[in-house]
Amino acid sequence: MPEPPPRLREPTPPPVTPPPPRHVEPRPPKDVPCGHGKGPRFNVQGVANDDVLNVRVSPGAASDVIGKLPPTTIGVLGLGDQKLIGKTQWRRIRCDNVSGWVNGNFLQKAAN
Repeated sequence: MPEPPPRLREPTPPPVTPPPPRHVEPRPPKDVPCGHGKGPRFNVQGVANDDVLNVRVSPGAASDVIGKLPPTTIGVLGLGDQKLIGKTQWRRIRCDNVSGWVNGNFLQKAAN
């Protein structure tokens, strides 16, 4: 009887190289205002140390979250727009590269 042909081995796939780590700019120290431009300034207040203030696409708690402000954030730039929804006053803001709406109950007017 003839000998069976040798078994072929599956080729070993090349090793997977993980992507390089994404560079994230560090937040400036907490005493540096986060909003750039002219307008009223606010500091985040009433947010627990282990929580964040959500920045939303539009005013309202059901709107998508597009950013988060730590409880120590200062110098948030108010963009002038406000909207009352129910009993909540929403305020349009800018902080670093995020612009959106936050619950105004968690902002305190910053001292000049």
